[in-house]
Amino acid sequence: MVEKSNRNRKEHLYCCKNCGYRSNDDRVGAINMFQRGEDYLKTLHKPF
Repeated sequence: MVEKSNRNRKEHLYCCKNCGYRSNDDRVGAINMFQRGEDYLKTLHKPF
């Protein structure tokens, strides 16, 4: 689960308190959106 306290909005920094991963918060958000989109597309019915 994502904790809002992992994100420092003022410095645009995301830091995971479990593993110490650090990155730009917008980059992390974009990666999360991409992965959720991929997960959604995998659920769509593909007729063959």
